[in-house]
Amino acid sequence: MIRVIENLSEFVYETVPEGTIIKCRITRNRKGMDKGLFPTYFLHLERDDGRPIFLLAARKRRKLGSSSYLISTDPTDLSREGESLVGKLRSNMLGARFLLVGGSGKTRTRSQSSDRSSSECSGSDICCCGQSSTLAEVHYELDILGVKGPRRMKVMLPGPPQGVQKTELVLKSKKALWDSQLNSYVLDFYGRASQASVKNFQLVHESQPDIILLQFGKLSEEKFILDVRYPLNALQAFGIALSSFDCKIACE
Repeated sequence: MIRVIENLSEFVYETVPEGTIIKCRITRNRKGMDKGLFPTYFLHLERDDGRPIFLLAARKRRKLGSSSYLISTDPTDLSREGESLVGKLRSNMLGARFLLVGGSGKTRTRSQSSDRSSSECSGSDICCCGQSSTLAEVHYELDILGVKGPRRMKVMLPGPPQGVQKTELVLKSKKALWDSQLNSYVLDFYGRASQASVKNFQLVHESQPDIILLQFGKLSEEKFILDVRYPLNALQAFGIALSSFDCKIACE
């Protein structure tokens, strides 16, 4: 049962409770003059009564050289100066590495994040309050030999501090199995995803490889599922999923 969300900017930073699966949907909007190249994305929390709850929106920025997304809790304001801006995702030139940073937030919480220096914060170009934090790093494995197959990815999350030392939690994409009858690689989404796509993935931790902590799968041309478990939060999950929409040069 989903509790009442009183403060959306705080909720998207809250870690999913242990033993709970948060089921969401992502809708991609490519309508309009330039949204074919610069789409907008909307994350909704699914409910049993069929009435979804809006959580986050993102838009791809018109920026040369690499991909960049602004993430907000206000679907009507996806500007850099927006008061509801909660995160930014940006990639390197190859689209193989992504950095998700959070910040803005007169109301933002600092749970499950690591502070960055003031110089790094200004370089991230994300938050008007002058503070930002790394929420996740996403690395896609380069396919240097040109071997066709599913994307392979690794996600680094800030872990709980141990004294003065910072720790890191590493998740990896679950290996897809080859199905000779379908003549393709397959992952079991337990009925949640219905279409094959190179974008589909599941993340696991090496200590419990059978427990899926995050899964992202295609439903239709513009609709996707996003299911999340502890220790992730909604903002991290959305940012990781957004990285999958981008073209990956030398990764597939």
